[in-house]
Amino acid sequence: MAEEVRKLAEQSANSTKEIANIIGEVHSEMQKANQKMDEAALEVEEGVRITNQSGTALNKIIEQIDESVESIKQIAEGVKQTSEGTQQLAAATQQVTSTVQQQTGTSQELAKMAEEFQEMVGQFKL
Repeated sequence: MAEEVRKLAEQSANSTKEIANIIGEVHSEMQKANQKMDEAALEVEEGVRITNQSGTALNKIIEQIDESVESIKQIAEGVKQTSEGTQQLAAATQQVTSTVQQQTGTSQELAKMAEEFQEMVGQFKL
């Protein structure tokens, strides 16, 4: 019977060592899992930070687009006003040209009349 107790004691010791080894492996795996979870958490935080930065950048881009649209509207209004002014200037230039042509015609008539008058005066010379 002592032999059987000794064998049971050995088996018990071996089983205890195996259990201790298993507990050690489980503990080691749990530490690895915790480390992986910590790393994953850091990566998630980094992802959130990058996403926030992207959102901020997109908001700035949208603001700049809005400002550009407003500038384009102002430029378009300026171009419209310039076009209207150019049309008015063209009409005024056309009126001036017409007036100059009329004055040229009148000047030519006056010159012809002066020439005729001079010829008439020349006929009355003694």
